[in-house]
Amino acid sequence: MVKIKFLSMMALPTISAMAEIVADQFNLNNKDVLAVMQAREALGSTAIAEDMIMPHVELPNLAVQGLSFINAQSKYALILVIDSQNPNNQLIGILGELLQSEMLIKLKQVTSQQALEKFIKEVSLNVIR
Repeated sequence: MVKIKFLSMMALPTISAMAEIVADQFNLNNKDVLAVMQAREALGSTAIAEDMIMPHVELPNLAVQGLSFINAQSKYALILVIDSQNPNNQLIGILGELLQSEMLIKLKQVTSQQALEKFIKEVSLNVIR
């Protein structure tokens, strides 16, 4: 199952606040999420554009995988939540499409949960199954 979540904020939250948000959105343990996000950040930048980061949450045995998009006006975070042992192929395909520069530009224009779901549905049509 792929879950898509949207959140609008005044400013981009810290990694620890993002971990709390994702843990709540995906019903995960906050400490586990924070630990893997911090470990990924320690490896280097997760920037995918000048104004967008893509933190990762890779944990085993996830019942739900997906994306959480945070629109903080002029800064953005696209958080990948994926099973480290059994990644969802549809999610990987959607992510591949989203990482194209023209899609990132369109993603930044998303301002609601409904708009994000519609956009991801359109993007998923380009994914080869």
